[in-house]
Amino acid sequence: MDSILKVNGVSKHYANIIALDNVSFTLEQGDIFGLLGRNGGGKTTLIKIITSMLSDYAGDIEFLGYNLRDKHNLIFFKQHIAYLPDRDFLYTHMNGLQSIAFFRDFFSDFNAQKALEIFRLLDVIPTQKIATMSKGQTEKLALALMLARETKLYIFDEPLAGADIISRDEIFKLIAQYCIHGATIIATHLISSVEAIINKALFLNKKTMAYGSKEELLYGFDNLEDSFRYYAADNVLKPMLQAQAADKQITESIDSLVTQNSNTTERIDNKKE
Repeated sequence: MDSILKVNGVSKHYANIIALDNVSFTLEQGDIFGLLGRNGGGKTTLIKIITSMLSDYAGDIEFLGYNLRDKHNLIFFKQHIAYLPDRDFLYTHMNGLQSIAFFRDFFSDFNAQKALEIFRLLDVIPTQKIATMSKGQTEKLALALMLARETKLYIFDEPLAGADIISRDEIFKLIAQYCIHGATIIATHLISSVEAIINKALFLNKKTMAYGSKEELLYGFDNLEDSFRYYAADNVLKPMLQAQAADKQITESIDSLVTQNSNTTERIDNKKE
């Protein structure tokens, strides 16, 4: 399967401050990827690089085979990545219907009918002015507008801050339903909230503390929060537990073979005597 996004050795420094250090991962169609880490751990910086908002970085990024380093591809990246930032970006004097019209004019992949459908599922009132909405309602409106785009990469930066538990479940179901034809990045520090929906993840604290499928990251742990605490503790890189187990199994197999060979040699020597 061709990759949708390849992030290879991406680093970012601000003077003597390390914001990102050699981060790599790959996403394919259908992936719902958790970019998980503490606040200030580099999640938003990495997203800004992927979405072309930061251009001064080391490493390479490819989206659908196009390299971000080639300035001719910047428009392609911006047109084909749906990004929901962690801050308010909607025009508060507009209502939902006006926001749909704005997005329809701005993005060729925007599906207005789908936006109205998601409005209904999330109980967003299309005629209500955004300035009068609660934080949770505004986030639902913004989410609906992003999900109504029919693109290959969806990025959500802390999408659950204003959502209650029930709304979070609804949001996850919609992401799984509407983003299936592309790949999805959910950046958050709320690790337990996204565990049910993601299929792979990267634990980020400036650098990659652990990266793999959800099953690999859960190996030896009851949940992803416990896994994150282990791999991110003391900011020391640790080998994956399943890799350690595999190495141990290989070592034990080698020791067993050595023992068997030794016993065979002894029996042969005894017969000679």
